[in-house]
Amino acid sequence: MAAVQVSDATLEKLSFDRVRAALAERAATRLGAERAWAVAPTLGPEAAETALTRTAGVVAEGRPPLGGVGGVRPRAGA
Repeated sequence: MAAVQVSDATLEKLSFDRVRAALAERAATRLGAERAWAVAPTLGPEAAETALTRTAGVVAEGRPPLGGVGGVRPRAGA
């Protein structure tokens, strides 16, 4: 998925930080929350449709069993 180059002023007018905050709040790990804050708008309808399809697939499978997940950063290479 390509990211659209959107100015900070435009993102602020769109309250995009509220989207990022909502996503980060729902993240199961600290690393996931950090990645949520880096989310950018997608480029075009095809990229958006791909993202929605991937999201629907994850939602349909249910929440992954992440209880007890701790520091994954060293293993994730982040």
